[in-house]
Amino acid sequence: MNRKVLVLTVVILALAFASAAQAQTVIRYLGHSFDPTNNLVNQMIAEFEAENPDIRVEYEWVPAGQMEEKLLTELAAGVGPDLWHVRDRSFLTFQNVGAMAPVMPEAFGVETLEDLLALYDPGVTDAYTVDGVLYGIPKEHNILTLFYRMDHFEEVGLDPHSPPTTWEELVEYGEKLTIRDDRGRVSRMGFMWPEISSGKLTRFASLLYQVGGDFFNEDMTESIINNEAGLRAAKLWTAPIEAGIYDPALHLEDDFPLGRVSMMTSGPYEPSNITTNYPHLEYGTHFAAARYPQVPGGEEAVIFTGWGWVVNNASEKQEAAWRFIAFMADQPERWLSDVGFIQPRVGLLDTPVAQTIPHLDTFMEMNPIVRFMPRTPIYIEMHTPFADMIDRISLEGWDHQQALDALKAELDELLRLRR
Repeated sequence: MNRKVLVLTVVILALAFASAAQAQTVIRYLGHSFDPTNNLVNQMIAEFEAENPDIRVEYEWVPAGQMEEKLLTELAAGVGPDLWHVRDRSFLTFQNVGAMAPVMPEAFGVETLEDLLALYDPGVTDAYTVDGVLYGIPKEHNILTLFYRMDHFEEVGLDPHSPPTTWEELVEYGEKLTIRDDRGRVSRMGFMWPEISSGKLTRFASLLYQVGGDFFNEDMTESIINNEAGLRAAKLWTAPIEAGIYDPALHLEDDFPLGRVSMMTSGPYEPSNITTNYPHLEYGTHFAAARYPQVPGGEEAVIFTGWGWVVNNASEKQEAAWRFIAFMADQPERWLSDVGFIQPRVGLLDTPVAQTIPHLDTFMEMNPIVRFMPRTPIYIEMHTPFADMIDRISLEGWDHQQALDALKAELDELLRLRR
């Protein structure tokens, strides 16, 4: 091949590659960090791009506690990702700023919204629906429950198959499980509340609902968090601290799998996270899930925490974004086996994969007592003042009622600013 022909060939190939690159649609997906999810999404991206060479997916993740703030900042600046996943309880915040596009049923291989809804268990898409318009597709349907170290139970003479069923029992068990050094400093906590503000809020909600309380009045115009029920819930929260089985200043990364904590609360995804990063720990031998502790004589309640995939209403690539969401949503068995996410697709729990998940029954048994977080446009803004309330009691020594009164004032001000 002479030099002129070679140069011409190179130019033609370069133009062809440039044309292909220009024809490719690039979509950006923002999520929150969770190793099993990140691993599976990256696998799915490779598979999706192989089947859809006209689309390239850029996946970015940030810590869960930073994701919503980052999203709101980007959206306010007129940018933002093409798709992301949103908490069910934060949905109204994004909906109220017009951030989300209606779902495209055709991207899921169906003709109508009714056909799409028929793929899911009844009612599970309500959290992502406003005025009859569906804006999100369920990514995970989680229920919070108790996880405990069976090996720690055996070590201190507790029955590893009989976890605590009430908060009072949890404190009693925690006193036996807690380890202190020669100076009396805690080296293993019997129990641990979550560190991030959103986790504190959901766990407090479980206590609040169990004692018959709520965050707001019926028309959502005023906080009632500082009433008798709120006070009782706050005292339930601090009981492990006062008993010396939980020190909020001792949090380190991965306390539970590293053996620095014996009991904690989490969702059905927790075993996949533990086995991904600590494969020497086996479910049913080293740790297990148990029904969420309750308040005797109270209202049975456990918190639902869900996430749904949504598309940016300002994106010019909505069809491509929905196609990728449809690709991910069409593999619920894989999400269950690899990540532990329960996607409420019709028939999922009857599949062979579901039968291999040892902790699934524990979560499904609690479905009848599931309660939801308040559906309010100030939900994301609630995180900081709520975490401040917890810290004022736990770390700064505030009186419970004083801290709750301050929280009520802050929540009422947030509601006033939204009017």
